[in-house]
Amino acid sequence: MGRPSVKTQLVDRTFTVFLSQGYEGASVNDLVAAAGVPKGSFYNHFPSKEALAIEHVRRYIAALELDALADDPAPPLTALRTHFERRIADRAATGLENGCLLGNFSTGVPNGCVDLRTEVQLGFSLWEHSIAEVLRRAQAQHQLVAGASPADLAAFVIGSFEGAIALSKVTRRVDHVADFMKTIFDLLLPRLTMLGKDGS
Repeated sequence: MGRPSVKTQLVDRTFTVFLSQGYEGASVNDLVAAAGVPKGSFYNHFPSKEALAIEHVRRYIAALELDALADDPAPPLTALRTHFERRIADRAATGLENGCLLGNFSTGVPNGCVDLRTEVQLGFSLWEHSIAEVLRRAQAQHQLVAGASPADLAAFVIGSFEGAIALSKVTRRVDHVADFMKTIFDLLLPRLTMLGKDGS
């Protein structure tokens, strides 16, 4: 196998720098040191730190496996639980104390980085849309009360997940994500499912 390109090295080896240090905390010197490439090579492949961060956001969105969520043949609410179990496993693999890249960038990127902020917003929008579609399938299969708004519920679920990850980042405790799973999948959604079944 040939040696990876400098651009590939820059992307593959700098994710944890952005994740652990945040956008503003990660300097170009930090990034090239992690990638093991000369600083001059950085600007041959990326015009700015923001451009590299955007590449990471796009990769991160792809890693959410939204297509797999859409195509999961399991019952919709089971598919959604599996989706978040995998997201928690992903976050645990990189350290819950480091948070979520989308969440970190949503609060830690300067207003002047318009392109990066737009990319983060797009990521959340795509994620919310995918979850809303799963919830619409659940309604169609009478697994969820018809009166619930899939879009609003999807936004609430993602907001709750991001909040749990943020708390885990601050407290260094994993029980916040366990509480998220219990509240959403053992308490909230089953309640809405029961309403849908009894027609109330």
